[in-house]
Amino acid sequence: MLILAIDTSCANAGVCLMRGGNVLGTVSQADKRTHSVKLLPEIQALMESHGVAPAEPDLFAVTTGPGSFTGVRIGAATAKMLAYAAGKPLVGVNTLDVLAGDIDGDGYVLSLIDARNLRAYGRLYRGGRQLTPGAVDKVTALIGALPEEARGKKIIVRGDAVLNPGIRAELAAAGDFEFVPESDRAYPDPAVLAAMAGQIFDAAGRDAARFAPEKLRIEYMKDW
Repeated sequence: MLILAIDTSCANAGVCLMRGGNVLGTVSQADKRTHSVKLLPEIQALMESHGVAPAEPDLFAVTTGPGSFTGVRIGAATAKMLAYAAGKPLVGVNTLDVLAGDIDGDGYVLSLIDARNLRAYGRLYRGGRQLTPGAVDKVTALIGALPEEARGKKIIVRGDAVLNPGIRAELAAAGDFEFVPESDRAYPDPAVLAAMAGQIFDAAGRDAARFAPEKLRIEYMKDW
C-alpha cells in the first residue's frame, strides 16, 4: 500500500511517501507562514522524484490537530483535495497521537503542543495507550492532572512546547521529565503519521467508504 502523509499542524511541516511500511522519501519546511505557499510544490517534487503519479497513492493521511489553527486547516484542505482528485480514502490522525506514536515499550510519554501563554495541548500515553483525555490548559494544570500511576516516574515529553523556555522551566521544576529541545521530535514525524494511518486503515478492514475525504474531522481542542 502506497501512502502519502501530510502534517502542517506545527511550525515544521512534513510530507512522507511510504510503501509497504518502508519510507520512500520525506520533505519538510520549517516556517508555518509558508505552509500555504510551499506545501503543494513540495508534495509534487517528492512524488515526481519517486515516479509517483498524483492518483497513485492508495491512501492519504493528515494530522487533524491540535496545533496551529491555520496550519491544521491548510493540511486538511490539501489532503482532502488530493484524496478527492485521486478517488482514494483519507485517514486523519490526532497530532498528539502522532508525537507519541513511535515510542516502544511501557514507558510514559507526554505529548505537549505549545498553545501560548504557558498553555499547551497535552495527552499522556503509556505503551501506546492513552492515559488521559486530550486537553488544553496551563502546563502546570496539565502536570497536576497526571494520574497517580505516573507520579515520580520518568516521562518523555514530545512536542514543540519543549522549545518554549518558560514551559521547559515548569517541567524541570515539576518532576522527572525528559526532553531534548533540539530534537526533531519536537514536531510530528510524517513517517510516523503514515505508519499510524496505515494501521488504522488496516484495522478497519480497509473500508474506503469509512474514510471518504468528506468524513474527515478536525480536532482543534480549543476551550472557546
